[in-house]
Amino acid sequence: MKPSEITTDCIRDFLRIDEMGPEQEIIGKELESMRSAAIKFAESYTGLPITSESGDRCLDDYDDVAIAILAIVADMYENRAASVDKQTYQNKTVECILSMHSYNLV
Repeated sequence: MKPSEITTDCIRDFLRIDEMGPEQEIIGKELESMRSAAIKFAESYTGLPITSESGDRCLDDYDDVAIAILAIVADMYENRAASVDKQTYQNKTVECILSMHSYNLV
């Protein structure tokens, strides 16, 4: 799957969200915001855009980036409280995948 093909339904399946009812619309909006933030994080981390019309390198060239984006969304969903008791950390899976495709090396 290409990163640009990730939908909220795909995220719901990944997170195993089966909730039905009035909360469904709210959860959908939250997941869409988290998806957008995760994509922006991946773009910023790697220095690559999600898609490219000119044929330049982009995140859609690498299917494994979709896994990293889903992992970022999962972390955001699991830690959506205003405060988190545990120490902040970088997900190693995300770090490894995005580092392989990072164009933003300083």
